[in-house]
Amino acid sequence: MSDTEIRLHIDRLEYTRGGLRTREPVPLVVGNHNRVVLVRPQRQRPAHPGSRAFPEGSALPLVGALRALWAWLPQTTALVHEAGGRAATDDGVYQIFAHASDSGDDDYNKDLSDRRADVGRSFLTGDPDGALAVARSEGWGVLEGQSMLRCLGCDPGPLDGDLGKLSAAAVATFVERFNRGVFPARSTSPPRTLPEDARWSDDVRDALLEAMVAVHGLGVTEARLHPVHPAHGCSEFNAPPSESPGDARRLVVLRHPEVPEFPDAAPCRKGDASACAVVDERAQRCLFYREHVNEPEVSAVGVFDPRWLWIDEDRYVLSVLTDAPDGDEVTFEVLEDGGGTVATLRVPAAMGTAAVVWKSQRSWEADGRPDTSGHPSFVATHVASSANATAPYPRRDVFRILLGDAGGTRQAQSREHFRVVATDGSYDQTLSVADHAVRLSPRKLMLEFHDAPLDVVSSVLYGFDPDPGLPWMASVRLAEVSASRHGAESMESPVEEPPSHDEWAQWEHPDRVGAELRKYAEREPLKGW
Repeated sequence: MSDTEIRLHIDRLEYTRGGLRTREPVPLVVGNHNRVVLVRPQRQRPAHPGSRAFPEGSALPLVGALRALWAWLPQTTALVHEAGGRAATDDGVYQIFAHASDSGDDDYNKDLSDRRADVGRSFLTGDPDGALAVARSEGWGVLEGQSMLRCLGCDPGPLDGDLGKLSAAAVATFVERFNRGVFPARSTSPPRTLPEDARWSDDVRDALLEAMVAVHGLGVTEARLHPVHPAHGCSEFNAPPSESPGDARRLVVLRHPEVPEFPDAAPCRKGDASACAVVDERAQRCLFYREHVNEPEVSAVGVFDPRWLWIDEDRYVLSVLTDAPDGDEVTFEVLEDGGGTVATLRVPAAMGTAAVVWKSQRSWEADGRPDTSGHPSFVATHVASSANATAPYPRRDVFRILLGDAGGTRQAQSREHFRVVATDGSYDQTLSVADHAVRLSPRKLMLEFHDAPLDVVSSVLYGFDPDPGLPWMASVRLAEVSASRHGAESMESPVEEPPSHDEWAQWEHPDRVGAELRKYAEREPLKGW
């Protein structure tokens, strides 16, 4: 008896809750030994698992979602507000998978993950319409607006859900920058603007989301999306091995080298959890997902974008963005010039941020702010993982670049040079790491460009001597550059009308900070953070 090998690609079969089924009869050869071989697809691996990407019950993208998108950007691209936006440069076909935790029933979680997939698609393509529809249906309000303001470098202070003076000042800053075209939003004729005296409103929320999509999105064209299933909502069916509910709220961004051979193989249907090919109780319960996605382990926590915000007299909000699970502790250590510790404050992370109020003990300058001749800095550290970010005090006449030290050898050996050039010819300065870097901490170095024209459009170049030439940041206002993955420090924007001491007394003790954040986090319609 001879053998007959019959090869079947599993994507030609039907993915069902009973397992794989043939769509049509498989022809067998009578009298032969028939061996059926199933050919499996090449599983694709996301650049970042996108853990802790959303609050519970919401499709608002937090830092975890943004990290899943940033991972596909060129490494030389700074997290700044560049004219014209940014785009992923590699070829390929992109696909989104959004997930939910198991806190609701299948249908609820399917609808929620579909909304998250719609938001992910908006950020993937740079078209805000899908995300705008979700924001309106979920009723995103001040709390969500504060999160977006913080991600755009318009610091609202602690995310508390109340439109106080700090948040109102952040809205005013955003409106002014939006009208000036800082954020590369969609083209309209004439350009869309907000009223100069605009306060919080649905129009401001929509403009914030448009700016978020423009600044943090990938700009992938529709032609580079998966032609049949560009965005999937996976309900709760593909939880990671971790037991943390936040880890299950993921945004996964895949890039296929080309259109899959069988693009219509997925059983997914929007709004229909029963169509998902759930077959067993493994962590990845969906048969289609496990055969197509090589998902990495839950990502390590990151801490980003450390910022100072002057409140009044001797008080500051110190804050960072983070994808740490809600409730994880973050410490803020304030350092004097030279490394001596002035104060250590501890606060739980919430809503993708951690923030404390620090009271300086310095003497005051003529304008009422603390004397900063010593250039204090702070280090924010996620306690469980030791991930950290460092920010020096933002001086108005200095543009700073922060650099990782990598074991204490970078300053002595590095040939790296940085150059700041103003487009109007008013400024051109080059600094070397070996000769000009200041040690900010045992693992952080800093370059300071004094008298930099912060309000003039400039570029920052990077390279090795004699002449740095690689664009590190292109055509930006240095005053608006957020302290990012690349560590560029922003100019401070003090609040014109600071809140009273009574209003902010509740924030001056770390335990009260955590209590207030938890109180606001439990408000409807977003519950159980």
